[in-house]
Amino acid sequence: AGITIMTIGENVDAGIQAGAAVSAAGTVGVHSELDENVTDIAVTGALGLAAVTGQIVILNDSSQETAHIDGTASVPEAGTKIDVTAVANRTISAYAVGITVAAGAIGVSVSVVNISGDTKALIDNVAIGDGGPIGGINVSATDHFTPTILAVGVTGGIAVGLSGIVSIINYSGMTRAASFAHGTVTIGGPVKVSATGDRGNLEGEDINISTGAVAVGFTLTI
Repeated sequence: AGITIMTIGENVDAGIQAGAAVSAAGTVGVHSELDENVTDIAVTGALGLAAVTGQIVILNDSSQETAHIDGTASVPEAGTKIDVTAVANRTISAYAVGITVAAGAIGVSVSVVNISGDTKALIDNVAIGDGGPIGGINVSATDHFTPTILAVGVTGGIAVGLSGIVSIINYSGMTRAASFAHGTVTIGGPVKVSATGDRGNLEGEDINISTGAVAVGFTLTI
């Protein structure tokens, strides 16, 4: 049997804390970015009169990204703009591959990916513009998630071939952008608050092949 369990829990945080006062003739910027490229693989093979194989891949990723200016902080001046951005780029691949050849062959392949964790860009209760111009405000949260989930089971049985395939993706992350900035000020440029969640194909792929005088194959994709 081949079993692999991977757990990732990164916390990428950039912020201006409560009570701080930050000014710039140009841009006051707070930026948080996470780049992940993860591959998890379990491969087994068996050959014999009677053979049983099992391969299980479980990948848990709860990484989160936050860019923030906290409440009671202030930005008296930002001549170009206030720019708060959080970006997550996650490419996740999980492969469970099993090949069993025997007179009686049984094989099971399971691939499970659980993704959570939020991507947030926030300006809280922040006073702006009491010391100079504010050229613009940009608050942006972007989450790019690209999964590749593959479960492969090949059983070659002369008498009996039994194969089971399970492929599951669970996604529960939130992408949020918000601004509660305030002040008596004319903002010279655009004010933009945006949240974008870009999910790839949230569906696993399965290849299930069973041969034998009695051949049974079971496939579950969620």
